Amino acid sequence: MKRSRINVLKRYIDIQRLTKQHYVEGLTTYSGLWRFRIEPIYHISYQQYMRILGIGGLEAELEREQQRLNIHSNYVDPELKNQLNLFDQLYHETDND
Repeated sequence: MKRSRINVLKRYIDIQRLTKQHYVEGLTTYSGLWRFRIEPIYHISYQQYMRILGIGGLEAELEREQQRLNIHSNYVDPELKNQLNLFDQLYHETDND
């Protein structure tokens, strides 16, 4: 089984996005954002939060990781697009028998 960091990278991207969304220069502090917005959701320490904010290029790294594992984020298998049809087909086949 291939090991992946995709979920970690997505979590880091979400944390950085939340910070950018709620941070107002001069009005808010990183510790306030961490205490009221980040820590209740992600349960990370303030020190880890500050490390995550210092990481750059997460989107590019996520893209590389997805390519390495041949994962296409927008790909939907046409066979699985409507999974409930499978159950409908099986149900109707048993009714006809």
